[in-house]
Amino acid sequence: MQHAIFECFGELLEAIIKEAIASGTYEGRLETLQAEKFKIIDRKTVYEHDSSGASATALTVERTDRNHPSRKPRRLHWREAMSVSRSIGNPSVRHCVSLLLG
Repeated sequence: MQHAIFECFGELLEAIIKEAIASGTYEGRLETLQAEKFKIIDRKTVYEHDSSGASATALTVERTDRNHPSRKPRRLHWREAMSVSRSIGNPSVRHCVSLLLG
């Protein structure tokens, strides 16, 4: 019985994937999200199975990435490619870089 159920599921899944590919809505990859921190902002139940009570939940997530300072050779390349100037932002007296593109 279990084999028949999985075979049926596999056929249904394959049909769904083929339909999505044909319509241009299929994304065939998995991504591993990486960040300094993830914070769940909202949870929403998008489907709940009547007899088992199992549910699928959609999460709204806030992502915080770490700032990765560039190394000197990369900064020198930027300086050659663009007009770059260093300044101190007031009133915080923090250093910043101004890029003039194009």
